[in-house]
Amino acid sequence: MNDKVEIKFSDTGIGMDEETKSKIFIPFFTTKVSNSKENIEAKGTGLGLSVSFAIIQNHNGIMTVESENGRGSTFTIQLPAVTAATEIKNHSEQKIFFDQVNISREAKILIVDDEVHIADVVVKALKNSGYKNAIAVNSGSKAISIFKEINFDFVFLDMKMPDMKGEDVFDEIKKINANTKIVYISGNIGLSGDELIKKGAHAFITKPFELDKVIEILNGNV
Repeated sequence: MNDKVEIKFSDTGIGMDEETKSKIFIPFFTTKVSNSKENIEAKGTGLGLSVSFAIIQNHNGIMTVESENGRGSTFTIQLPAVTAATEIKNHSEQKIFFDQVNISREAKILIVDDEVHIADVVVKALKNSGYKNAIAVNSGSKAISIFKEINFDFVFLDMKMPDMKGEDVFDEIKKINANTKIVYISGNIGLSGDELIKKGAHAFITKPFELDKVIEILNGNV
């Protein structure tokens, strides 16, 4: 009896060289780049394949690709086959999980990052994943201003911005609502996440990060 289900997707496009193929599941890697700085929509986000890869991994599956320049690409997805007994055994756990996901999707989420393209990509990816109440601002002062109008459940806060320090924004938001969960974001891997959490941060993630890390935090798994 087969214990796996296999799905293949093939195209007859331009294919990929080995270097490109080795990077396609890395978050934010994309070959779709617009020549226009204003035309953000024309740029690839570099999140589609990485999010798909993470989802399949979370279901104990694997995703692979075969490709050659000029000869198209074939993506293969393998997932464990589910028997009736397995489905009954996992039903209650799945119900709890999806209940948590549905609750988290109602959360009001604020992304604060002066790198506008990153903030916009995260918001777009969250909305595509069902988190409809996500918005982004590109400065600390804007974050504080909008927070006075909307009580956000989660704030993902870049630590370094040109107008205000992340710590100062953190303090101002906590004065307005001490219960808001603030997640620090930084490209400085030398920072200690434990120290930031001791100071009141809900969590700490480093750039570049995968969307599933953000969703784990929203679902209460971090």
